[in-house]
Amino acid sequence: MIKAVVKLRSIKSNAEILEIEKAVNTTVEMQYKAMEIAEAGMTEADLFGAVQNIAMANGNNTSFPSIVTINGQILHNHYRGNLLKGGDMVLCDCGAENFSGYAGDLTRTFPVNKTFSVKQKEIYDIVYSSYKTAVGMLKPKQLFRDVHLAACKEIVLGLIDLGLMKGDADMVVEAGAHTLFFQCGLGHMMGLDVHDMENLGEQYVGYTDDLHQSKEFGFKSLRMGRALEEGMVLTVEPEFTSFQNL
Repeated sequence: MIKAVVKLRSIKSNAEILEIEKAVNTTVEMQYKAMEIAEAGMTEADLFGAVQNIAMANGNNTSFPSIVTINGQILHNHYRGNLLKGGDMVLCDCGAENFSGYAGDLTRTFPVNKTFSVKQKEIYDIVYSSYKTAVGMLKPKQLFRDVHLAACKEIVLGLIDLGLMKGDADMVVEAGAHTLFFQCGLGHMMGLDVHDMENLGEQYVGYTDDLHQSKEFGFKSLRMGRALEEGMVLTVEPEFTSFQNL
């Protein structure tokens, strides 16, 4: 039964894709609002409220509790009591759920004072390069696990250039050393759930009988490893955990 449901819901119809795009467009509006109003002296809760309001005005609510924090190195941080200061970076991970129940999910990190420091821009560019590399690989029959590994390698190459890592990038990724900076998986399916169908079991949704989810640190959170198919909708979200401290 689980396999039948996963097979049915993994491929989105054109009507479903339109609904997902509506939710994503609202999510983009939420992100832009956070970037627009962020300034020193506000609290994280002020930004959270503005983001929440847009989701509620345009749909059912958020697709998950929004994460709006200056401490993005803390996974799924829902504390919102910190004051924003000049030089801080804000991580906003949010998504809208529209009236039909379809979800959006988008993470962005931006400077409070609208301007990156040199170090912040260097790290941002590494993450963005990793994102572009991953998106450029998305096509039917492509193993998403390999997309994840390519994104990891791009992060390592950037960190080697900055002097934060050293060695051969392929060997670094093979040894798992990149997981010091990138512990999470690259992305997940999205649809009627923001992590679509994962309550049925990640092995059934993101993997196959022949491809199994790793239990290793840095890879056990890779929810999606299987070959991509036309009609799938998924997120691509490389992250760098030490971003906030640079």
